[in-house]
Amino acid sequence: MTKLNPKATLRTEVVNEPTRTKNYEGGVAFTLSDKTRLYTRVATCLVGESKFYKEIDETGIITAENQDNLLLKDLAIVAEQDPEFVLKLAAYARNDLYLRSVPVVMLVEASLNPKTKPFVRHYAPWIIQRVDELTETTAYLQAKIGNIGNKSPKGSMPAGLKKGLADSFHNFNEYQFGKYDREGLVKLKDVLKITHPVPRNEEESALFSRIKTRTLKTPETWEVVISTKGSTKEIWESIIPKMPYMAILRNCRNFLEKKVSQQSIDLVVSKLTNENAVRKSKQFPFRFFSAYRELENIDSPYTSQLLTAVEAALEISVANLPHFAGTTFETADNSGSMGGLLSERGTVKREDIANLFMAISVKMADRSVSSIFGTSFKVKNFAKNNGIIANMRSIRNDEVGSNTNAYLSFDYLLENKLSVDRIILFSDMQCYDSRGDGRYGSSVLESFRKYKRSVNPNVYLYSIDLAGYGTAQVPENEPRVATIAGWTERILTFIPAFEAGLSNPVMEKIESFGKAPAKQAEEED
Repeated sequence: MTKLNPKATLRTEVVNEPTRTKNYEGGVAFTLSDKTRLYTRVATCLVGESKFYKEIDETGIITAENQDNLLLKDLAIVAEQDPEFVLKLAAYARNDLYLRSVPVVMLVEASLNPKTKPFVRHYAPWIIQRVDELTETTAYLQAKIGNIGNKSPKGSMPAGLKKGLADSFHNFNEYQFGKYDREGLVKLKDVLKITHPVPRNEEESALFSRIKTRTLKTPETWEVVISTKGSTKEIWESIIPKMPYMAILRNCRNFLEKKVSQQSIDLVVSKLTNENAVRKSKQFPFRFFSAYRELENIDSPYTSQLLTAVEAALEISVANLPHFAGTTFETADNSGSMGGLLSERGTVKREDIANLFMAISVKMADRSVSSIFGTSFKVKNFAKNNGIIANMRSIRNDEVGSNTNAYLSFDYLLENKLSVDRIILFSDMQCYDSRGDGRYGSSVLESFRKYKRSVNPNVYLYSIDLAGYGTAQVPENEPRVATIAGWTERILTFIPAFEAGLSNPVMEKIESFGKAPAKQAEEED
């Protein structure tokens, strides 16, 4: 009776997996729980930016939707199950993932949802970490419901949001208010008049009055100086000593093109490589890589000096990451979909983030085997004592094709019977088997399970989602597998936490927000 009751195979296991679905490429994928799906979307979201894959509506027509709407749909779903989690996730995204726009969107959406609105006031000061987020929050709300204000016939600011923004006014000083008292559809004075923050003392009362009358002291920021006095060699040299970290990093090209002096370059180098400043800067690692790439081809006697400083700053930024014991296998997706820009205004691609994270994880591991995949697969030999950017550059001219055959990475481990302690997959998770129709061809799950059964049953798999399309390559409940998302190097700290026994360190971190009062916001660039 074997024809009627055949022995189960790995292929049939995958096909019959309860959460099996298909991704945008039609490849084998798995649904995520509602909370995890929302987390992956939030952690990889730049509001208003397109992604490589577009949505297909019920008629089968590809729409121009940039997936923001999918995030909002998931937010509403999770709000029904655990409304406070939505605000905790927004606070986590702002404070730990260094995202700015998506937490603001989540705060406003939460204020309009009956389930989540009771938690808005408490979490608003966690989310509003920069003065201009007061105006951005109000502007987004206004775009949703029309003109707002106490006498507006169209709508009013929800009470929880009004009180939360009023509370947030107490977390800033006059310099911060003055720096962001800008022209726009919504001005700082408008938010003050709508929210009515109650001053705690005479000094704060006078400060709020100056906001209302727009008579704040105007800080001499580098932007003000450049816009009023011009972008000249002399002006840049005069303002460099006062420039904050992010501004220094982003203007290195200007310094070289305006031919600032050796003395000014020395000061820039000193600022860029200041360990305390680097750690307080909250820069994504790819910001350093982007700055480095902009400088590479500039003809200046000081270019090498700044390149060295930028690479040193990147190394400092990741120096305190935890240690990975044993052998780590990293594989980075370099397929066609990873070649899309993260932002239409930037130059960084998702493959850059994948490759950068891989180069960083090499530094963290006792031993590592690194690789890239697309249509084909290639092992990358990195020297651990090389710089991160040097290892990144060694990938730049590699060509592995535009398909997303991630299973090849796992097959390599299997074929070579290479026992590793952990596998880290950096990808947008739109993987498939390009040899067939993708749905029932080789898959990450099948190859991973083969590896566990044949080589190492105790291996860990970390699925680092860099795009947030809403599906995974391995079921969420697969033993010793963790789904992680985001673009800051801090997400790599979840790896040793997971191996130390935390069942879901990401969710535990998110749940930790809001248990104490929000700290006063620090000055950001």
